[in-house]
Amino acid sequence: MNDILEKIGLRTSKKSAGKARSPRKQENAASSRHQETTRPGILRMLGLEKMFGKPTGKPSGKAASKGGKSGKKTSASGSSGNKNRKQASRNSESPSAKADGGNPEPRGTGRKAIGSSREKAAAKEQQRKRYRHATAVDANNVQIKDFLTNREREVMTLSEGRIPTSEEHRKKALLFSDGILLIATPDYLDPMLVEIRNRAEQRSIRIRQEFRVPSEILQKIYMRAEAARTRGRERRGSDDAKMRRDFFNLVEEAFNNGGTDIHLVKERFEAIVRVRSNGVMEDFKSIPASQADELLSAIFYMSDVSDPSYQPYKSQQARISSSDVTLPEGVGSIRLQFNPLANSGRELIARILPEQDVDEDQDSDIDVLGYSQRQIRDIKAMRKKKYGIVIISGPTGSGKSTTLQKALTALIRETRGELAVRTIEDPPEYNIPGAPQVPVTASDDSGSREEAFEATIRDALRSDPDVIMIGEVRDAKSATLAFRGAMTGHQVWTSIHANDAISILNRLRDIEVPDYLLSDYTLVTGLVAQRLVRMLCPHCKIPIQDAMAYEDARVIDPETVETVKEKIGKEHLDQLYLANHNGCEHCRRGTSGRSVISETITPDRHFMQYISEGDKIGAYEHWLNHMGGMTMAEHTMMKVLQGNVDIRTVEAELREVDKERIPLVLEEAETES
Repeated sequence: MNDILEKIGLRTSKKSAGKARSPRKQENAASSRHQETTRPGILRMLGLEKMFGKPTGKPSGKAASKGGKSGKKTSASGSSGNKNRKQASRNSESPSAKADGGNPEPRGTGRKAIGSSREKAAAKEQQRKRYRHATAVDANNVQIKDFLTNREREVMTLSEGRIPTSEEHRKKALLFSDGILLIATPDYLDPMLVEIRNRAEQRSIRIRQEFRVPSEILQKIYMRAEAARTRGRERRGSDDAKMRRDFFNLVEEAFNNGGTDIHLVKERFEAIVRVRSNGVMEDFKSIPASQADELLSAIFYMSDVSDPSYQPYKSQQARISSSDVTLPEGVGSIRLQFNPLANSGRELIARILPEQDVDEDQDSDIDVLGYSQRQIRDIKAMRKKKYGIVIISGPTGSGKSTTLQKALTALIRETRGELAVRTIEDPPEYNIPGAPQVPVTASDDSGSREEAFEATIRDALRSDPDVIMIGEVRDAKSATLAFRGAMTGHQVWTSIHANDAISILNRLRDIEVPDYLLSDYTLVTGLVAQRLVRMLCPHCKIPIQDAMAYEDARVIDPETVETVKEKIGKEHLDQLYLANHNGCEHCRRGTSGRSVISETITPDRHFMQYISEGDKIGAYEHWLNHMGGMTMAEHTMMKVLQGNVDIRTVEAELREVDKERIPLVLEEAETES
């Protein structure tokens, strides 16, 4: 029987029991007691308790042969001894038992405590492997002197440094910009050290070496770094004015050359400035990385609509307007977008928004933006609806904000100010006379910003409006609120990112707007998609026939010529022009400004019937053949035939035009010429 127990691990052999009395008695005895305490439970689980009974200590010698009282007493005392040893073992294994004055843990918690300690040990071992390179060495006097006096190293872990830290962190560690970590604690796996290492890793800063230094040395370095930072702030106070001048000079130069966006990309050693002019990116200048850091901070703090503080490792939005600073002539405001980049880089995109001519704005409408006459009629019809939602789509920089501003300014003028028009924007871009423009309250994180955006829309709906303009529908909540406004008798204008007019509905479905709302033609009253194309300079544009005479692929690709002949026909070649990349005194590289290419839909019952059935192609065909629709590609071809757009820049769009519809495009182009 004992052999069976030994095989299934429920009884130790005499040989192993003998080893328990060896010099390693303490460790093996504890293991033996653990087996002894768990054996009855295992017997019960196997259903063998009745067969083998409860194990007892086996008496030896005369005590075993005697039956009477003495034998019983020996057995009893042995059993009692076992119980006492088991209880002592439990108490010694349980940390909580010591804390509670020796009271044993509740049954079953000992195994959980063992598992928990093993998990902690495994986690610590994982950290040890991860930071095996982090074993610190004691800094010698020469190294300490270098740490104290070297001005080229930046202290990253100041309270307002690149890796902001608490006072408790700064008592234990200091990280230099060159990857040297100083520690003043013997435990290199201290949680605060691990946190600093992790944050350095997130900033793509590789810790090269770690040194142990006395805590007073650590504090002395921090004190000197803070003092230098304070002196730097005082010095920068006088430099801020210079940085503002530098930035505004950059804006002025870019704006005067047709620039709409300034891109500043700061990398490790330098920052590159590029300018988008007439839709094309051009290199402008480069500046040292340290100067770029100071410039970015100065630009942020001169803005009037922004987050509470500049945070170099977060995405942030801001705006500079003429209300607080004097902007270059012709510039109305500057919209700022700050983005974090890898390797502690930083990016700024500054959108230059031109100053509005009040007299011109009072009289202008969407007619000046480049829409076809048919599209202008559609948009003006959308304005006349008492309620419903009009949605304008297009990529960033496609003129959506300008269209909204022109449409609402004209609406206020046409109704003689009898309608209450409100806007919710993040941030407001163009002034709309007669409309309160509410900025979204700035916040530190995107989640709070979205909540603030939704709250601002709700506030607008409770402010007795007739017309609401929501700068952009971003998610299900803002879309739901926009549709709720339309359902409650308001006219709502907004924008979204979609590729074409019909795809606006797919995009709204993607953010979980219900189909019964999307297919209601009385609710969705207008869909507009648009982009911008560069317009040819009328003073120096080159006839395409002159360019073809050179038979040089560098001037015009033969494949493009074939596309033109196939799509438009040889008889219309005299209507086509190319850009003169040398430019003239009136332009920059042969182009002068940009114009809208668009498609507009005012949904009717049949169109929405196709949409409700999920038949996008059917809706598309109905729009073109029965509603007089014109695609964006057809509108582009129309501008090419009018001699206003270089065919080389829109060749891809021309390939999309259905050959059977080209006569209609030619007729439309001739009518509007």
